[in-house]
Amino acid sequence: MLDHTTLSRRAKTLKVKLPNKVSRHVDIVMDSTGLKIYREGEWKVRTHGRSKRRTWRKLHLGVDPAGGGIHATNLTENSIRTTMAGLLLELIDHPIDRFCRR
Repeated sequence: MLDHTTLSRRAKTLKVKLPNKVSRHVDIVMDSTGLKIYREGEWKVRTHGRSKRRTWRKLHLGVDPAGGGIHATNLTENSIRTTMAGLLLELIDHPIDRFCRR
């Protein structure tokens, strides 16, 4: 069994080969999900009961469903009600064949 020290030592010599950037047309699926942020306030809620304020963020992703690569991301406050599709599409450098928003 490997422990943290062994993994850290071996990571120094680990060679990772990342795939080349996509040079073809891609299909993009956009979706958003809520993320709960844990901080000091969570301890207070568990200790003293319910809190009026909860910290949430929205993670917006532009993903190629065929390859599974993430081509665009954006993290916003939960209160943002506008669509992020236009902004995410601007972040993608290569041609898009099909676009789907969930």
